[in-house]
Amino acid sequence: MIDLKKHTYKLIMIAFFLLLWSCNDTEHQKPALETLNLVSSIPANNDNEVSFRESQVSFIFSENIKLNQPQNIEINGELAQRVTVNMSELRIDVSLQPNTTYRIEIPKNQITGRESGAMSGKIEIVFKTQDVELSKLVIDNPSIQTQKLYNYLKSITGEKMITGTMANVSWNINEAEWVRYHTGEYPALNCFDYIHLYASPSSWIDYENISVIENWWQNNGLVAAMWHWNVPKSNSSNSYAFYSKETDFDVSRAVIKGTDEYDIVIADLNKIADNLLLLNDKNIPILWRPLHEASGRWFWWGAKGAMPAKKLWQMMFDVFNDKGLNNLIWIWTSDGNDDEWYPGDDYVDLIGADIYDKDLGSIVSFYENMKRKYPNKMLALSEYGNISNLSEQWAKNVKWLWAMPWYDYERTLTIEGVEFKKESHQFANKSYWQNIFEMKDIIVYRNNVPNLK
Repeated sequence: MIDLKKHTYKLIMIAFFLLLWSCNDTEHQKPALETLNLVSSIPANNDNEVSFRESQVSFIFSENIKLNQPQNIEINGELAQRVTVNMSELRIDVSLQPNTTYRIEIPKNQITGRESGAMSGKIEIVFKTQDVELSKLVIDNPSIQTQKLYNYLKSITGEKMITGTMANVSWNINEAEWVRYHTGEYPALNCFDYIHLYASPSSWIDYENISVIENWWQNNGLVAAMWHWNVPKSNSSNSYAFYSKETDFDVSRAVIKGTDEYDIVIADLNKIADNLLLLNDKNIPILWRPLHEASGRWFWWGAKGAMPAKKLWQMMFDVFNDKGLNNLIWIWTSDGNDDEWYPGDDYVDLIGADIYDKDLGSIVSFYENMKRKYPNKMLALSEYGNISNLSEQWAKNVKWLWAMPWYDYERTLTIEGVEFKKESHQFANKSYWQNIFEMKDIIVYRNNVPNLK
């Protein structure tokens, strides 16, 4: 006989537990979530007029978000280095360059909505930064050859890189000969130094004999020149120096008319102008890089700070202009943190950088900083030594107009003998140069410089 009370109780308990299980199961089964909603981005997708001075890209979502790890956001195929979240905004630090297309890719499920738990779908935006027109030559009446050279430089900037070597001390192409000996090719550019101007002309140095430069130019070589400007070590001294620690010559007095220092400077400026006119008369354009590394203060022209250094630059410019020099392309050397030293756009055609013993990351940061500061000026690696291969730099979008390692005194003191034939080099050895010439589609060496005469 069935006990109805007990049976009814059991049925009630079973129903209760079934109801409880059903509730718990429903509680754990969350509904399918929608994709996290992106509201906007700055810059917007397909924007073609983005300022290259911007330093952030932002993505705004419909709710507060969190960034899932590992972070795999990419900018032009490279992992973004600094990504932060502020409420509903994702911020990516960027270092933009003019006239460049950027693609930012955020993979699926990289971002989660804090309230809804919704995950992001794949997000991608493409934008292009504004173009910048390169400035004109700062001299009013450049010679035909100077304008041709400048036009050529503008036509290849960002596309090709000119190879260069530095004369061993003064007035030769020994470094270029060493490169040719080990690679079979001459570099396109050779830089000469008027370091011994105070002694020229003499039996051991004569800058009025320009045959070495004429021959280089006639063989399609590009000519650069600089000046380790020697001045008297003291008022009564017959010895000379250019390092500030070796001379008490005061550049702040040298830019003031009526001082002894001013008279010395003006005499030197007229003398070197007369020497440069010899090249001007032969229609040889010069990539002219005076007063280099001034902000380092180790040279007397930078020892008293930015203002006298700038005045000296402008004095030189005016003296040369009065002399009728119209074959110079003016190059100012920057260390990256010397804005107050810049002579001004009206006095500078190109920006140079002298870089030694720095890693690839530091060079990339330096180059990007310079591109932002001087967007309408071309950039050259005017001196370097013991740095990453130029192919590695180019792959990181560090596209110098030209690159010139410093000379090795022992290796190229002469072009004869055991020392010259050695493959080692203080700043750029044989294998380094071989790597340069392997960049065949990019590198300009002397044999593929067009006729600029």
